Amino acid sequence: MKLEGVIYCGDNLYWMSRLPDEFVDLCYIDPPFFSNRNYEVIFGDGEEIRSFEDRWKGGIENYIEWMRDRVREIHRLLKPTGSFYLHCDWHASHYLKVMCDKIFGYQNFRNEIVWCYRGAGYPKKDFGRRHDVILRYSKGDDYRFNLDDIREEYAETTKERFSHYIGNVRGDRDYGVQKLNPLGKQPDDWWQIQPIAPSAKERLGYPTQKPEVLLERIIKASSNPYDLVFDCFCACGTTLVAAQKLARRWLGIDVSPYRL
Repeated sequence: MKLEGVIYCGDNLYWMSRLPDEFVDLCYIDPPFFSNRNYEVIFGDGEEIRSFEDRWKGGIENYIEWMRDRVREIHRLLKPTGSFYLHCDWHASHYLKVMCDKIFGYQNFRNEIVWCYRGAGYPKKDFGRRHDVILRYSKGDDYRFNLDDIREEYAETTKERFSHYIGNVRGDRDYGVQKLNPLGKQPDDWWQIQPIAPSAKERLGYPTQKPEVLLERIIKASSNPYDLVFDCFCACGTTLVAAQKLARRWLGIDVSPYRL
């Protein structure tokens, strides 16, 4: 059984049960969101349309049980230095966090990342929903986090104000001396990244497709070149494409027999 460079088709719980312990460096998943919606997928030349459902009989309890079985397998597959990112939204993020805390350990919860974006249309009686949640876990205390690979450029106003030493320097003692890091600032736990535009070359017709730049940040932060990146809900393969471009090995699973 190949452990890299392949996409297995079928139930990911079945395929994960056949994989060995502790060989994955980074796992990102973007599973169904418990949104109770129907989606249409436009394939190829735009003439072929198939639909898939994000609907769960039995409600949230059945959804969480279904997810729990898969997260347990992901935990088993991760190396002791591995990291796990679970992409979700407001429908079930709080339920999923409680479930993941029990599997990974509350102490191994690292971040609730908020992916913010703009969009069209607003509900009349609610605030506009303009973010997803990405829950980040490590398997233990010795996990990869490549801060210098994901630093962001400082705002121009920040560079103008703080490009010199801050504080008073007196002889060989300094008081609050600080300089801007030449590599950029440390990212916060909210990321403002736009979804893929309808006319973008990157778009493949998959309704829940995520932008490559989002996956690139995750992969750079929590893996090194030649590490193995795993996505068991890989859909149109954005995670795998980003991993390939960043010189990571990859492994995918998806239930759909159709590759975009």
